[in-house]
Amino acid sequence: MVEAIKVRAAAHSFEGKVFTVVACSSISPEIVDIVAHDDASRAMLERKHSAFSGIFGPDGRLVSEPLIDDEGIVYADIDLNRCIQPKQMHDIIGHYNRFDIFQLHVNREPQSRVVFADPQTPAPPSSTLDQPTHP
Repeated sequence: MVEAIKVRAAAHSFEGKVFTVVACSSISPEIVDIVAHDDASRAMLERKHSAFSGIFGPDGRLVSEPLIDDEGIVYADIDLNRCIQPKQMHDIIGHYNRFDIFQLHVNREPQSRVVFADPQTPAPPSSTLDQPTHP
């Protein structure tokens, strides 16, 4: 579990060029006694390397000493300027968007949240799907 948490947090930090604080509670024997109703759930709750806390930098690397399966507080000194240069190399807000060729249309009409399709209704011929529509 620890490795999965680290991979997701590091990816989040790297993709967003941000610092990520991961705070995961450890599971005490008292919690296991209250929650575990059978041997399988007890084994799952008692497994090692299931809790991870740490701080990741904008490059996806740890900037703190991690806590694994332990209670405590994680500290790190962070420099927000470390977020600037990576954002110049990997534009996450999309300055490269092409508003000269793309448009966003928002339909403000109320929409049905659920649409039920009749399985007996045949799909339209593919020729009508392939024809572009122009405003």
